[in-house]
Amino acid sequence: MPTPDPKPWNKDRRVGERTPFTQDESLQLANIFETAKAWHDQALFMVAVDTMFRVSDLLQLTVADVMSKQRKIQPCVKWKQQKTDNNVDPALTPKTRAALKRWISVSGKTGNDYLFTRNKGKEASPICDNYYFKLIKNWAEKLGLDPSTYSTHSTRRTKPMYLFKR
Repeated sequence: MPTPDPKPWNKDRRVGERTPFTQDESLQLANIFETAKAWHDQALFMVAVDTMFRVSDLLQLTVADVMSKQRKIQPCVKWKQQKTDNNVDPALTPKTRAALKRWISVSGKTGNDYLFTRNKGKEASPICDNYYFKLIKNWAEKLGLDPSTYSTHSTRRTKPMYLFKR
């Protein structure tokens, strides 16, 4: 019989709710992305905030999910959530649609290409959960925030926090 691991899984790890980005922090990030011409990160952040998707859904989005055959970004994303099996259709703000259009154009993505990939090319896989997690930590650091309080769920909680504060 194997001996149990004496160290609990959450020892020295932060557990519980993660901090959302405030509206000011989101605007600061938008400026950082714009200045650095980080169109991938800009589109990823804005789509994550607007859709409030879990990472498992967000990273599976393709160009066809957000763009019509006439090459226009749709105002809503029709999606069936993996975890709940519920159909949702979150709205994309005009700024998010513009960021997506720019990212798709700059990256040369078409049709069934995943929106958010690390590598170029038709067969590029979507970024993995861990890479997205590291991006969010990096964004928090750029804002001078404690990255240990941010995770992939932070972007999911950002828009509801805006709405609650209104």
